[in-house]
Amino acid sequence: MKSVKKGFLGLFDRQIYFKTNALPIEMKAIFKALIILAVALAALGGFAAYLYFTDYSAEATITGKGQDEKGYWVEATTRIGGFKIKQYLDTSTTPGMLSWYAVQNGNFIVYNIHSGHLRLWENLQDYLDGKIPVYDSA
Repeated sequence: MKSVKKGFLGLFDRQIYFKTNALPIEMKAIFKALIILAVALAALGGFAAYLYFTDYSAEATITGKGQDEKGYWVEATTRIGGFKIKQYLDTSTTPGMLSWYAVQNGNFIVYNIHSGHLRLWENLQDYLDGKIPVYDSA
């Protein structure tokens, strides 16, 4: 014996089985989709945790700097993926303002995600050659 009722917001018909515990085909597909989504989110979260706890070093090149109504900003492009990042600097203090003036286009930066350790070189080649950074936040 079974009956057919309208499902959530009437989007699909769901079948309710009174004698068996089997799910109808539509519900199995939704259940599988939710499982796949949960596994994908868990993998993404695990990858983010791995990067954080291993103190991943994000590498980028300064591609621009400027000022607008929000304040002074620096733009960088990452080596992996080519993502553009625009960061506003705290220039309310003298060291903050001097740091904005010191950063130039073409400077290379390495930022450790977990520790917040920031290092700045004149260019990528100085970093690759193992030279001492121009600025080190440690």
